[in-house]
Amino acid sequence: MTDYVILYLIIYASVLLHETAHFLAAKCFHIPVLEVKIGADWPKLRLGIWKISPLLGISFVSAESEQIMKLTDRRKTVYFSAGICTNLMLAAICAVIWLITSRFLWLPAACINLFSAIGNAIPVGSTDIGTLRKLRAHD
Repeated sequence: MTDYVILYLIIYASVLLHETAHFLAAKCFHIPVLEVKIGADWPKLRLGIWKISPLLGISFVSAESEQIMKLTDRRKTVYFSAGICTNLMLAAICAVIWLITSRFLWLPAACINLFSAIGNAIPVGSTDIGTLRKLRAHD
């Protein structure tokens, strides 16, 4: 039972760190952040623009999209990949902990972070694909 609670906390921390990376990237590039939501709609704790729930659910950072589009392509890449890079680092950390401790719960934590990074790297909408094509044209 405690392994499930620990795994839940690891996954929750992964989501929190992923969104925090986007938030910090936005702040670094002076992009106004409208809302940061972590977890379900209920129950939630409000801390300014942060809305945090102990239950996992949809999580996002809502930033001023016009300001994001004004960024250089390199800075857009940094902004959008901040969460992905965070998940990749967490996957590596969890894998190393699994190798050192042999506690099985670290393996699914590593896999979840890896799959989260891959899933966030796949473009979803037509604007994402257009941005991706523009970025690839600069390579």
